[in-house]
Amino acid sequence: MSKFFYEGETDRLDLGDGEWAEIKLRMTYGDQQRVTGQYIKLQSRIARGTAEDADASIEMETGQLALLEANIIDWSLKDGKGAKLSITRDSLRRLWPEVAQSLLAEIGKRNPAYPFAKVG
Repeated sequence: MSKFFYEGETDRLDLGDGEWAEIKLRMTYGDQQRVTGQYIKLQSRIARGTAEDADASIEMETGQLALLEANIIDWSLKDGKGAKLSITRDSLRRLWPEVAQSLLAEIGKRNPAYPFAKVG
């Protein structure tokens, strides 16, 4: 493992029933910036008023999906016909909540300094 760069290191997580997911050991700087951009949306109304009119919001669903998407490298999950599912926002939305929360918790353990990786 490089001291300075991500080189593809992953952890394999047991999801139960013989299923697994591989996640990054740590998020990269680029991952963090991309995910943060999905969580925080700044809607500026400066053109109509002053800087005090800017509105920042937190987009939890979009941010958590981006967090999962940035960290899950591979998985064994299949569709109803037995074909391996791609890791997409659509497939991530279809996970049972307890599976998604378990994955988010594991991502949080590996990224303790990143505030959006904390679950709960």
